[in-house]
Amino acid sequence: IFALFMPLYAYNHSVYFTLRSGGLILTTTLYDSISIWVFCVPPVFLLSRLTDIGIIPLFFVGHIIDVIKTVLGVYLLRKGKWIRNLVRK
Repeated sequence: IFALFMPLYAYNHSVYFTLRSGGLILTTTLYDSISIWVFCVPPVFLLSRLTDIGIIPLFFVGHIIDVIKTVLGVYLLRKGKWIRNLVRK
């Protein structure tokens, strides 16, 4: 399962660090932490407690969050507000 998500992880990390290097440190911190604590942990916890789903499908559900993170990251990247001139002339 992890290997299936590797291309997505690579793209997601490149988007994340591009945004971060452009100066959106607070946005990327929220982007990363909120996506885990809002979109990943609660569904996996509820599915583990309320259903008889095995560990492999739960692991898959936990990693589906990266699809949402990638879509959000591409949106932020294309928006262009992350581009900041860090060098003064």
